Amino acid sequence: MDANNLTIKEIAQMAGVSTSTVSRVLNKQAHVAPDKRDRVQKVLDQSGFQPSAIARGMVSKHTNTFGVVVSDIANPYFTTLVSHIEAPAKAAGYNILLFNTMTAGETPVDATQVEIDAFARLEEKKGGRSSNSWW
Repeated sequence: MDANNLTIKEIAQMAGVSTSTVSRVLNKQAHVAPDKRDRVQKVLDQSGFQPSAIARGMVSKHTNTFGVVVSDIANPYFTTLVSHIEAPAKAAGYNILLFNTMTAGETPVDATQVEIDAFARLEEKKGGRSSNSWW
C-alpha cells in the first residue's frame, strides 16, 4: 500500500485501533495505552507514513506557517532577515513560506501589483483564520 495514499482510517484498521487512537499517536498526545501506541507506531514505521501538513491544517485551522514577503532575496539584508526569522520559527515548530517579489532594483511596470499578488497568494494558502496564523 502506498504510504502517500494511506489514510488514518486504514492505519487504524491495520493496527486494530480506532481512528482517534491513531490521531492521538500522530499528535503525540497522552492517554494512549502503550500496547496500542506500539501497534500504531509499528504500522506507521512499516508503511513509511508521513502525516500531511496540508490535511492537518485543514482540520485544525492551524498551519504553523509564517508568510514572509521580500522584494529581493539576493539583497544581503533580506537574506539575513529571513535567516533570523527562520531559525526561531523552526525552533517553535513553524515553517516559512517565502515570497520573493523581485520588485527591488529594476522595478517591473507595476511593482505594487506584484506585491499585492504575493499577499493574495498568502491569503489563498491560509485557509481559515486562526490564532496560529501570522495575519
